[in-house]
Amino acid sequence: MTVIIRAEESRNYTAIDNRVLNDDRLSLTARGLFAYLCAQPDGQQVYDDHFFYNFPDGGQAMCAALLELEECGYVIFVQKGALECEPVQRIVCHRRLQPKEYGRR
Repeated sequence: MTVIIRAEESRNYTAIDNRVLNDDRLSLTARGLFAYLCAQPDGQQVYDDHFFYNFPDGGQAMCAALLELEECGYVIFVQKGALECEPVQRIVCHRRLQPKEYGRR
C-alpha cells in the first residue's frame, strides 16, 4: 500500500479544482495540460508550435488533450474571427468550474 503525503507550500503553486483531476472522462495528458495552462500567468502568449515542440507527447497528443478539455467544458476556445478556419486567439481556462455532465467514456 502506498500512502500519499502532501507537502505544504505557501508560494509558487497553483490551486486546481479536484473535479478536473478526478474526471475519468479525461486522459492523464488532458489533466496535466489543464494544470499547466492554469499555472501560466494571465495574458501569457503561446504560439501554435509551442505544444508541438515543448512537450514530449507531441503536438497531436496536445491537440487531442485540448479537445478533451473543451468537450468536457474545462476550456473555451475564442476565435480571432467569425470563421471556424481562422486561428484560435485565446484559450480560456475555467478556474471556477461548471463542467459539462454526460456519460462516462
